[in-house]
Amino acid sequence: MSKLKFAIIAVICAISACSSAPPVPELSANTETESFAFKREVFQRGLRRGHSYREPRLLNHVYTMKCVSNDAERPAKRRFNEARSLIEKTEPLVYENIIGEGYQRSFHRNRVNRRVVEQTGCEVASLGWKVTSTDTREILQWAVKKGVLKEAMGQQ
Repeated sequence: MSKLKFAIIAVICAISACSSAPPVPELSANTETESFAFKREVFQRGLRRGHSYREPRLLNHVYTMKCVSNDAERPAKRRFNEARSLIEKTEPLVYENIIGEGYQRSFHRNRVNRRVVEQTGCEVASLGWKVTSTDTREILQWAVKKGVLKEAMGQQ
């Protein structure tokens, strides 16, 4: 099979997989909620595409969350802490952005909501990020401190 045919089949499979994905869980619009936010520092590896290059960078992901607030047994603050803990445990500290900024934000938000909405009663209402550093020394210090140096260097 030629490389072109293989590439076309791969694209078709990827598109069909995306279109058949289950809907992202979300809180009901009439649910009483309380809003919270937190920041999480992550590393985005550099990316080379053709003649362009995006340098490696540290980012602050800013999660704005809504949590159910009408439950006395599990108050919104407790739900938020559970959701934040789950995010810290399951979301990667190192990743590559190969699909573009807007798509990447949406992908991250949807992936997190698939994990946290049903378990905690919170949802990520929005996800933003801000570049905090592109300095190689700072990035390496951060990677050593977080214990992800091999991953940051691309050596799983």
